[in-house]
This record gives sequence, C-alpha cells and structure tokens, in this order.
Amino acid sequence: MFNKPITAWSILSLLILISYFVYPYQNISIAIKFLKPYYFIFIILLSTLIIIFSKQEIKYGGLQISLLFVPFLLYLVVSIIYSVDQYYSLYMASKYIVYFFIAIVISVSMINIENLWKKILWAIVFSSTIVSILYIYKFILYGLPMLHNGASMQTIGELSSINIGFGGGRNLMASWLSFTITFPIMYLWLKSNAKQRIFLLLISIILFTAIILSLSRTSILSIFAFLFIFYFISDNYLIKKNIRRTFLLIFLFIFLILLFNPFGFGDFLTQRFLRTLGMIDQDIVDYGASGRKELWMYAWKSIQEYPLLGSGIGSLYHGMSVIGGVHNYHNLFIQFFAQLGVLGLFLFVFWTFALFFFSYKSIKTLMHTRYALLSKIVFVNLLVYYFKGMLMFQYTDMEIWTIIPFIIFLTHIHSKASVNTINKKVLL
Repeated sequence: MFNKPITAWSILSLLILISYFVYPYQNISIAIKFLKPYYFIFIILLSTLIIIFSKQEIKYGGLQISLLFVPFLLYLVVSIIYSVDQYYSLYMASKYIVYFFIAIVISVSMINIENLWKKILWAIVFSSTIVSILYIYKFILYGLPMLHNGASMQTIGELSSINIGFGGGRNLMASWLSFTITFPIMYLWLKSNAKQRIFLLLISIILFTAIILSLSRTSILSIFAFLFIFYFISDNYLIKKNIRRTFLLIFLFIFLILLFNPFGFGDFLTQRFLRTLGMIDQDIVDYGASGRKELWMYAWKSIQEYPLLGSGIGSLYHGMSVIGGVHNYHNLFIQFFAQLGVLGLFLFVFWTFALFFFSYKSIKTLMHTRYALLSKIVFVNLLVYYFKGMLMFQYTDMEIWTIIPFIIFLTHIHSKASVNTINKKVLL
C-alpha cells in the first residue's frame, strides 16, 4: 500500500483535490483570507515549481486552447490604465489571471496524472454534500421560523439571507450544487453499479433539497435545461431512459412539496416562479427580476458613455448605487460590453466560440472511446453555464474554470493519442 513513492505529481494532485474540497467554504470568517480561490496564488507558484522540477515527462497537447484566452486576458489588464475604478479593476484582473493559471495547472495535472479527473469529480461531490447538509441544517434552524410570516417578498428576502459561508451567497452556492448534479454526479451515476447509484441518489436528494431551499430559480432551471439538452444529444437508449426517470423524480419531488406544503414552503416556491412570470398581482415586485432590470439599465448607460473601450474591468457605472451588495451586472456579455467595450466583447465572444468548437469537436472525435460520455456531459455543462451566465456570474467562477480544464484534457486525448491507444485502456 505504501510502497509507491511520493512524487511531485502526487503532491500536486493532493493540492488540487484539497482546493476543490475547500472551495465552497471560502467565505467562512476564520478562513476568508486563506481559502478564496484568488488567494491560491501560492498554489500556482508551488504547482509551477513541481511541474518544472518533475522528472516525469510533461505532456501538454491541447493547451493551445488556453492561448486563445490570452488576448482577452491582456486586454482586460490594459483596461486598468483607463478604468474609472482602477483599484477594483486591478483586483478583478488579478482574479482572472489566478483563475486562468489554476486552469492551466489543473489541465496539465489531469493530462499527466492518471484518473485525476475522476478524483476531482468525487471531491466536488463530497464537498458539495457537506455544504448542502450545513445549509439544510441552517435553514431548519433559522429559516423555518420565517415561514410563519407567509410568502411575501420581505420573508423571501429574509430566507435569501441564509448563507453558510459560500462566496457570493446562496445563488452561487445553489449554482455550484446544480453543477455538481449535472456534471460529476451525472457522469458517476451513468458509470456506476446499482449499489453506487443508490448512494449517489441519496446525495442528489440532499443537494436538490438544498437548491430548493435556496429559492434559486436559475439553478433549478439549469438542471432542467441540462437534462433536456443532454437527452436530445444522447444516442444511448439506457441514458435516455435514466434521464426520463430523473425528470419524473424531480417533478414528483416538487409536486409533493406543493401538495403537502410543509411549513408553508410550497407557497414560497410557487411565488418565486410566478412573480418572475408576472402571473400574479402586478403591484407585487420581484426583487430578483427588478434588480437585474435595474442593473442592465445602468450597464446600458455605461455602454453609451464608454462604447469603444468600456469603463474598465470590474468597474460599475459611476451613478450606480450598490444594489443589495451586488458588484456585477449579472450578465456576462452585457458585463464585458460595459467594462471592456466593443473590442473586449469581441475577444470574449471569440474565446467563447473557441470553447464550444473544441468541446463539440471532442464529442465527434471521442464518440467511440471511453471518453464519449464525459465529452457530452462537458459540452452540455458548458452550454448550461452560459445560460446561467446570462443571469449572474462574473466569469471568476470555479464552474467554468473546471469545465475549461476538462475541455483541454479531452482535446489532448484526441489530439495526442490515437483512437486505438485509447480503446486499449481499461474500460470504466
């Protein structure tokens, strides 16, 4: 068991797994200055040294994808010079640089460390499970007393304030949990035996319960969007059958909540969606929808004032008051248009199309290999991330910077290894 020597790559593997495990707890007061991803610069430096001094061969085919992000990265760094808020622009540019290099380190590591990508999937699952249990516990402790006041925007706002330390609040927490369901759990479920599936089903119920309690509409819709798209791009009967069952289980879960309305929570869930659709009293305002509308109005004003170069990465319109602690425009494309102008938006769209191109290409080239399922799940999660990105995110999220290394990894597989070599490997 302990005969295998500890290598530089095994140390790097451990660092990566630890980073995924602690990511959801980044805003716990005792750890805020140590666990946030943009403080992981020391991991980047250490990882770089490990890679440089490793005696093993470094394989990097597929990393050429990352070079397509460099023009955008350089442009947002230049935007610091003319930014209307240079301090915050420097802060945000640093985050983008750190996330970019973390993605490179993860990519190189997955290419060189056998089955590291599977370990990352499990690390995400276990970490998200702990987060979900903590959130459910805190909701029972503090949320249930709020439910007695009825389903009003005031009480919904109070419920939304419940947080267990996840950076960015309940919406980003719920998004990470939905990502856990649609990426690692989905893959592991379809590749597991009957006993493992029971275990993953229980974890999924815990995660989905936490998502429901968070009242995050975007995260709930993202799960449906993933299942819908994944169903139509899958050509395997058993996968389609499992997706249909998943749809039924989710609808049954939500139906039971609405039917029995435990603690009046069904009313809250109904109100959250009906308010958005405008199907109830027009005098009642939905803070989430109206808040985003206000943010986009400020973004448009910024675009009108700085159409060519933007106002600087991370900056906000100078007349905009901070809305509920929000520091971004809650739409990736509008955000980069306002902050980086026409050229910055073009570079971001170019990078986005490149990601979709290489991800889709992986599906085509790996369709008869053991990576076929993984490539499809990665592609659909990329689509779902950008769907969610139309309503939140700043592109400094571990969701996208997890998807990107997987795209690089899959590109390396089909660009550096022949299909015959892949097929000889042990099947999952």
